[in-house]
Amino acid sequence: MAVSCGLAGTQCTSQEEDGGTTFGLTPPGLEPVRFAPEVLSAERHPHGSLTFSPNGREIYWSAFLEEGPEQTVFFSVFDGDSLSTPRIAPFAPEYAGGPSFSYDGQRILFNSRIAQPNREHALYGIWFVERFATGWTVPEQIPATFDTSQTAGQTTLAQNGNLYFSSRIWSERLPKLYRSVFADGVYAEPEQLQGPINVPSAIDPFVDPDERFLLFAAGIGRSDTPGRSDIHISHRLEDGGWGEPVNLGLAYNVESDYFDRFPSMSRDGKYLFFVRAIGDTFPSYDTHFYWVSAEVLEGL
Repeated sequence: MAVSCGLAGTQCTSQEEDGGTTFGLTPPGLEPVRFAPEVLSAERHPHGSLTFSPNGREIYWSAFLEEGPEQTVFFSVFDGDSLSTPRIAPFAPEYAGGPSFSYDGQRILFNSRIAQPNREHALYGIWFVERFATGWTVPEQIPATFDTSQTAGQTTLAQNGNLYFSSRIWSERLPKLYRSVFADGVYAEPEQLQGPINVPSAIDPFVDPDERFLLFAAGIGRSDTPGRSDIHISHRLEDGGWGEPVNLGLAYNVESDYFDRFPSMSRDGKYLFFVRAIGDTFPSYDTHFYWVSAEVLEGL
């Protein structure tokens, strides 16, 4: 049985166990191409990263339906030949976004909100569900992440359970990235990431399993961003802070009305996925998932 390790380095899976990283599709090279648009983005406008089960056979993400303004969590299953028609995740509330699998595949985290009567803002936070023999548990809150003063966006988990997510304080204009440390089964109060990674803003994180680097979207106020937003990478420093972000250059052939957001990687580290929208808004009516070889990260 052949064994392959991707660029991320920590997740080595056999091709037999992987469940089909390429999902029966021709793998991409160094130029991004659309990923299963006839399935994943037909009548749905992606608004969240793709997250994959450990065996590679399940994909979860969040999106808006054409006939409704609210987003929720969808999933599709690979049967060895093709991806199934997306369905709403059985655990998803009316409004939910930014799902991410734990590395053992036993949990999914996502963001959602609770209406607050007589208050200007809803209560945002992160929820989790756990897998059991016949499905998923009822969603439970992660108390440390619920805050009346700020939002909660795309989630991503390190292999040790540490949680990263994007958030915007209501009194501030620009979103930032946060981390909540997981210890003894409990998430600590989130702390804003330190260093130039959050200057002036950052959203939609994906963390390397060993927390060596973060992929994220940035745009506003950055001179290195030709589009509305581009995918960047930042490496963790010895002091625990995060280094100067570097633009991946995925949008070198696009015009200024492109948004590149919501990066993630396949379980074997071979492919980088993201969402690209063309137009003045995100999402737009031309919004799709793209994928590209993870070799684009080499040398960064």
